[in-house]
Amino acid sequence: MPQPGVTGQLSRPHYQALLRLAAIHARRPDEAEDLLHDALIAAIAQGRQPWQEGLPWFRGVLRQQSAMAERGA
Repeated sequence: MPQPGVTGQLSRPHYQALLRLAAIHARRPDEAEDLLHDALIAAIAQGRQPWQEGLPWFRGVLRQQSAMAERGA
């Protein structure tokens, strides 16, 4: 069941674009997908759709998620 307020779907081209963005912020290339998934979960929990809205907010989420992963490592 979709979350309230989340109506759009993430297309493959949008996913690939967000994955490339996550790869910029990931410590290692193999961590980009995990970073993206964590950031998407955070976005959806706040009712945001970075694939339909502007990317500046989502870039910040990726930076924060990356920094948290770095501290945890």
